[in-house]
Amino acid sequence: MLKRDEFLIYLVAALQPFIAIACRPGASPAGSSVVKTSAPDAADQAGDAGSGKTSDTLDKAVAALEGALDDDCVNLQREAVAALGLIGPPAIGAAPSIMRLTVDPDVPPMVLRGTLAKLGPGVIPVLAKTLEDGNTDARKFVLVTLLNLEPVPEEILPAVSAFLDDKSASLRLEAIDVLA
Repeated sequence: MLKRDEFLIYLVAALQPFIAIACRPGASPAGSSVVKTSAPDAADQAGDAGSGKTSDTLDKAVAALEGALDDDCVNLQREAVAALGLIGPPAIGAAPSIMRLTVDPDVPPMVLRGTLAKLGPGVIPVLAKTLEDGNTDARKFVLVTLLNLEPVPEEILPAVSAFLDDKSASLRLEAIDVLA
């Protein structure tokens, strides 16, 4: 018998091909013929995603994945972060929850940064708020994350410039990298 956490990990992992189809109409994940057979409305969802609309199913998936970010199981959190990255910009509402995971040493920062970058430009206000209100580690995380957003959005550059005079040498160096 599977434990609850194991079941949720398998569930999130199983959702990933469906999310890829729903969010990227041209995507053809491994086993896509099986996915198409088991989810006949995937083509309709793909059409909605292609037109800029998000389906109720996609919204529910984002909400469920965001809820999984608060679970005690680190593996489930990692899978949920990866799935949100596959969804991309429609999952922008999960950005604050993803940012809360930056203090968890069990969740690799590189995975979090990659997912935040995939959420697109809508993530900038969340990153800017962390630059203003966060501790030194959170601010450093944001500065390194901004390097993944190429080009770095101009609207955040004034907030980054403020770190050129910071007492933390590591923050000053990261700010220089972002501005360069």
